[in-house]
Amino acid sequence: MQTEEFSDIALELGQKKQPKRVLHFSDGILEEYSDEEDENDAPDLPKQTVDTSRLTWLPYFWYYISNTPSNTLKVCDYLGENLAYFFGITSPKYQYAIDEYNDSVAQAKEDKERAEREKEAAGRWAAESQNEMEMQVTIGSQPLPQAQTHQPQEQPLVLNPAQLK
Repeated sequence: MQTEEFSDIALELGQKKQPKRVLHFSDGILEEYSDEEDENDAPDLPKQTVDTSRLTWLPYFWYYISNTPSNTLKVCDYLGENLAYFFGITSPKYQYAIDEYNDSVAQAKEDKERAEREKEAAGRWAAESQNEMEMQVTIGSQPLPQAQTHQPQEQPLVLNPAQLK
């Protein structure tokens, strides 16, 4: 029996069904397909604003009493985030150690790369030196053309009596 992946099952029209969402996890991928229920749901309606000038006293107080906690929570959340950022509470406790470790790993990697480049350059230099030495040996083993050797003759030292005075 041939096994098929769920995502490979074709529709009646011969088209492959497209997933609504694809979720990636460490142990695999989850594809969510849309259902008829999801497609028929009405979109969320925008929140209607209330004109408080037209409310009587009881609905007026009820409106403000019901909205006060949510507004207070929003303000506290905003202030809490900003104060935490200001005092450095949002950064990890040992961030300096993490940064130092990352810097040392990067430095070690650079040192290793530099050593490899130097080793490679030294190998090229050694090969070039070897080639030059081989060329010198090759040139040195060939006989030199016979040339007239000119040895300077020693000239006698002549002193002018005017220079001696």
